[in-house]
Amino acid sequence: MINNLNTEYLQIIDSLYNYQNYKNQLSELNSKSRNALANFKTGINNFIRNSDLVKNIDFINTVNAYIEIIFIHRMSLFWLHGEKSLNDNITESYISFLHDEIQKIYRETLSLELYMNLFISENGIDKIDKYIVYDDFNSMTDFLKWFKSESNTQQIYFHITSKNVKKINLYELEPFIDELFNTLEKINNLNNMETEIDELANFYKKNNDIDIKNIFSLKSNEPKQIE
Repeated sequence: MINNLNTEYLQIIDSLYNYQNYKNQLSELNSKSRNALANFKTGINNFIRNSDLVKNIDFINTVNAYIEIIFIHRMSLFWLHGEKSLNDNITESYISFLHDEIQKIYRETLSLELYMNLFISENGIDKIDKYIVYDDFNSMTDFLKWFKSESNTQQIYFHITSKNVKKINLYELEPFIDELFNTLEKINNLNNMETEIDELANFYKKNNDIDIKNIFSLKSNEPKQIE
Protein backbone atom coordinates (compact mmCIF):
# COMPACT_ATOMS: atom_id res chain seq x y z
CA MET A 1 0.00 0.00 0.00
CA ILE A 2 2.84 2.42 0.79
CA ASN A 3 3.98 2.45 -2.85
CA ASN A 4 0.44 3.23 -4.04
CA LEU A 5 0.14 6.10 -1.58
CA ASN A 6 3.51 7.46 -2.66
CA THR A 7 2.47 7.38 -6.33
CA GLU A 8 -0.82 9.05 -5.52
CA TYR A 9 0.91 11.77 -3.50
CA LEU A 10 3.42 12.56 -6.24
CA GLN A 11 0.64 12.74 -8.83
CA ILE A 12 -1.14 15.32 -6.72
CA ILE A 13 2.04 17.37 -6.34
CA ASP A 14 2.54 17.23 -10.12
CA SER A 15 -1.01 18.46 -10.63
CA LEU A 16 -0.42 21.24 -8.13
CA TYR A 17 2.72 22.39 -9.96
CA ASN A 18 0.80 22.26 -13.23
CA TYR A 19 -1.91 24.50 -11.79
CA GLN A 20 0.61 26.90 -10.29
CA ASN A 21 2.51 27.23 -13.57
CA TYR A 22 -0.29 27.10 -16.15
CA LYS A 23 -3.48 27.82 -14.21
CA ASN A 24 -5.36 24.86 -15.65
CA GLN A 25 -6.62 21.42 -14.59
CA LEU A 26 -7.80 22.74 -11.24
CA SER A 27 -10.78 20.38 -11.23
CA GLU A 28 -8.42 17.45 -11.77
CA LEU A 29 -6.26 18.59 -8.86
CA ASN A 30 -9.31 18.82 -6.63
CA SER A 31 -10.59 15.41 -7.73
CA LYS A 32 -7.23 13.68 -7.19
CA SER A 33 -6.77 15.18 -3.74
CA ARG A 34 -10.34 14.29 -2.74
CA ASN A 35 -9.85 10.64 -3.75
CA ALA A 36 -6.51 10.52 -1.94
CA LEU A 37 -8.04 11.63 1.35
CA ALA A 38 -9.94 8.36 1.79
CA ASN A 39 -6.99 6.23 0.63
CA PHE A 40 -4.56 7.90 3.02
CA LYS A 41 -7.03 7.61 5.89
CA THR A 42 -7.18 3.86 5.25
CA GLY A 43 -3.38 3.68 5.07
CA ILE A 44 -2.95 5.53 8.36
CA ASN A 45 -5.49 3.28 10.07
CA ASN A 46 -3.53 0.25 8.82
CA PHE A 47 -0.33 1.68 10.29
CA ILE A 48 -1.98 2.29 13.65
CA ARG A 49 -3.42 -1.23 13.86
CA ASN A 50 -0.45 -3.19 12.56
CA SER A 51 2.83 -1.33 13.15
CA ASP A 52 5.37 -0.41 15.81
CA LEU A 53 4.93 3.31 15.21
CA VAL A 54 7.91 4.52 17.23
CA LYS A 55 10.44 3.18 14.74
CA ASN A 56 8.27 3.45 11.63
CA ILE A 57 9.37 6.47 9.57
CA ASP A 58 6.84 5.49 6.91
CA PHE A 59 4.06 6.34 9.36
CA ILE A 60 5.33 9.89 9.95
CA ASN A 61 5.99 10.46 6.25
CA THR A 62 2.50 9.23 5.36
CA VAL A 63 0.89 11.49 7.96
CA ASN A 64 2.86 14.50 6.69
CA ALA A 65 1.84 13.74 3.11
CA TYR A 66 -1.76 13.40 4.26
CA ILE A 67 -1.63 16.85 5.87
CA GLU A 68 -0.34 18.34 2.61
CA ILE A 69 -3.14 16.63 0.67
CA ILE A 70 -5.78 17.96 3.08
CA PHE A 71 -4.37 21.46 2.57
CA ILE A 72 -4.24 21.11 -1.21
CA HIS A 73 -7.78 19.74 -1.35
CA ARG A 74 -9.16 22.52 0.85
CA MET A 75 -7.44 25.25 -1.17
CA SER A 76 -8.36 23.76 -4.56
CA LEU A 77 -11.96 23.51 -3.39
CA PHE A 78 -11.89 27.17 -2.45
CA TRP A 79 -10.25 28.17 -5.74
CA LEU A 80 -12.97 26.31 -7.62
CA HIS A 81 -16.05 27.35 -5.68
CA GLY A 82 -15.19 30.42 -3.62
CA GLU A 83 -17.57 31.15 -0.76
CA LYS A 84 -19.73 28.14 -1.69
CA SER A 85 -17.00 25.94 -0.25
CA LEU A 86 -17.19 27.47 3.23
CA ASN A 87 -19.50 24.75 4.56
CA ASP A 88 -17.02 21.99 3.73
CA ASN A 89 -17.71 19.36 6.36
CA ILE A 90 -15.77 16.69 4.47
CA THR A 91 -12.38 18.34 4.91
CA GLU A 92 -13.17 19.12 8.54
CA SER A 93 -13.98 15.45 9.16
CA TYR A 94 -10.58 14.35 7.80
CA ILE A 95 -8.80 16.96 9.91
CA SER A 96 -10.74 15.81 12.99
CA PHE A 97 -9.92 12.15 12.30
CA LEU A 98 -6.20 12.86 12.01
CA HIS A 99 -6.13 15.09 15.08
CA ASP A 100 -7.90 12.52 17.26
CA GLU A 101 -5.70 9.62 16.14
CA ILE A 102 -2.39 11.49 16.48
CA GLN A 103 -3.30 13.01 19.82
CA LYS A 104 -4.32 9.60 21.14
CA ILE A 105 -0.94 8.12 20.11
CA TYR A 106 0.84 11.18 21.51
CA ARG A 107 -0.83 10.92 24.90
CA GLU A 108 -0.31 7.18 25.13
CA THR A 109 3.41 7.66 24.42
CA LEU A 110 3.74 10.33 27.12
CA SER A 111 3.64 7.89 30.01
CA LEU A 112 4.41 8.64 33.65
CA GLU A 113 7.74 6.82 33.27
CA LEU A 114 8.66 8.99 30.30
CA TYR A 115 7.86 12.17 32.21
CA MET A 116 9.95 10.92 35.12
CA ASN A 117 12.91 10.31 32.86
CA LEU A 118 12.50 13.75 31.32
CA PHE A 119 12.30 15.26 34.81
CA ILE A 120 15.85 14.18 35.59
CA SER A 121 17.28 14.76 32.10
CA GLU A 122 19.07 17.84 30.80
CA ASN A 123 16.56 20.55 29.82
CA GLY A 124 13.85 18.11 30.87
CA ILE A 125 11.56 20.73 32.43
CA ASP A 126 11.59 22.77 29.22
CA LYS A 127 10.68 19.66 27.23
CA ILE A 128 7.86 18.81 29.62
CA ASP A 129 6.55 22.37 29.34
CA LYS A 130 6.47 21.91 25.57
CA TYR A 131 4.96 18.43 25.49
CA ILE A 132 2.04 19.11 27.85
CA VAL A 133 0.59 21.59 25.33
CA TYR A 134 -1.09 18.66 23.57
CA ASP A 135 -1.34 16.37 26.56
CA ASP A 136 -4.30 16.34 28.92
CA PHE A 137 -3.21 19.35 31.03
CA ASN A 138 -4.22 23.01 31.02
CA SER A 139 -0.98 24.27 32.51
CA MET A 140 2.31 23.28 34.10
CA THR A 141 0.59 23.66 37.48
CA ASP A 142 -2.00 21.07 36.50
CA PHE A 143 0.72 18.76 35.26
CA LEU A 144 2.75 19.05 38.47
CA LYS A 145 -0.33 18.27 40.60
CA TRP A 146 -0.95 15.14 38.53
CA PHE A 147 2.73 14.24 38.49
CA LYS A 148 3.05 14.51 42.25
CA SER A 149 -0.14 12.53 42.83
CA GLU A 150 0.85 9.72 40.47
CA SER A 151 4.40 9.57 41.79
CA ASN A 152 3.23 9.30 45.38
CA THR A 153 0.75 6.59 44.41
CA GLN A 154 3.65 4.55 43.07
CA GLN A 155 5.71 5.31 46.19
CA ILE A 156 8.20 7.45 44.35
CA TYR A 157 9.35 10.70 45.95
CA PHE A 158 8.36 13.90 44.23
CA HIS A 159 12.01 14.92 44.37
CA ILE A 160 12.99 12.32 41.83
CA THR A 161 16.53 11.04 41.46
CA SER A 162 18.06 8.70 38.92
CA LYS A 163 18.04 5.89 41.50
CA ASN A 164 14.28 5.59 41.79
CA VAL A 165 13.23 6.02 38.17
CA LYS A 166 12.61 3.13 35.82
CA LYS A 167 14.82 3.88 32.84
CA ILE A 168 13.28 4.08 29.39
CA ASN A 169 14.89 4.81 26.04
CA LEU A 170 14.50 8.58 25.70
CA TYR A 171 16.93 8.53 22.77
CA GLU A 172 14.39 6.45 20.86
CA LEU A 173 11.15 7.99 22.13
CA GLU A 174 11.94 11.72 22.11
CA PRO A 175 12.32 12.04 18.31
CA PHE A 176 9.01 10.22 17.88
CA ILE A 177 7.27 12.48 20.39
CA ASP A 178 8.75 15.53 18.66
CA GLU A 179 7.39 14.29 15.33
CA LEU A 180 3.95 13.80 16.84
CA PHE A 181 4.11 17.23 18.45
CA ASN A 182 5.06 18.83 15.12
CA THR A 183 2.21 16.95 13.45
CA LEU A 184 -0.28 18.29 15.98
CA GLU A 185 1.07 21.79 15.31
CA LYS A 186 0.45 21.30 11.58
CA ILE A 187 -3.06 20.03 12.25
CA ASN A 188 -3.68 23.10 14.39
CA ASN A 189 -2.56 25.20 11.41
CA LEU A 190 -5.10 23.39 9.24
CA ASN A 191 -7.83 24.34 11.69
CA ASN A 192 -6.61 27.94 11.67
CA MET A 193 -6.68 27.84 7.86
CA GLU A 194 -10.39 27.03 7.98
CA THR A 195 -11.02 30.07 10.15
CA GLU A 196 -8.90 32.31 7.93
CA ILE A 197 -10.68 31.14 4.78
CA ASP A 198 -14.03 31.92 6.37
CA GLU A 199 -12.91 35.39 7.45
CA LEU A 200 -11.26 36.31 4.16
CA ALA A 201 -14.08 34.96 2.03
CA ASN A 202 -16.67 36.85 4.02
CA PHE A 203 -14.61 40.03 3.68
CA TYR A 204 -14.06 39.71 -0.03
CA LYS A 205 -17.65 38.65 -0.61
CA LYS A 206 -18.61 42.24 0.23
CA ASN A 207 -16.30 43.50 -2.55
CA ASN A 208 -17.87 42.26 -5.76
CA ASP A 209 -15.05 43.61 -7.91
CA ILE A 210 -12.56 41.20 -6.33
CA ASP A 211 -12.35 37.56 -7.42
CA ILE A 212 -12.14 35.71 -4.11
CA LYS A 213 -10.90 32.58 -5.88
CA ASN A 214 -7.57 34.32 -6.40
CA ILE A 215 -6.91 35.77 -2.96
CA PHE A 216 -4.60 32.91 -1.95
CA SER A 217 -1.32 31.73 -3.42
CA LEU A 218 0.16 28.37 -2.48
CA LYS A 219 3.89 27.79 -2.11
CA SER A 220 4.87 24.16 -1.82
CA ASN A 221 8.21 22.66 -0.81
CA GLU A 222 9.76 19.97 -2.99
CA PRO A 223 7.83 16.75 -2.34
CA LYS A 224 9.42 14.01 -0.30
CA GLN A 225 9.11 10.37 -1.22
CA ILE A 226 7.21 8.20 1.22
CA GLU A 227 10.06 5.81 1.76
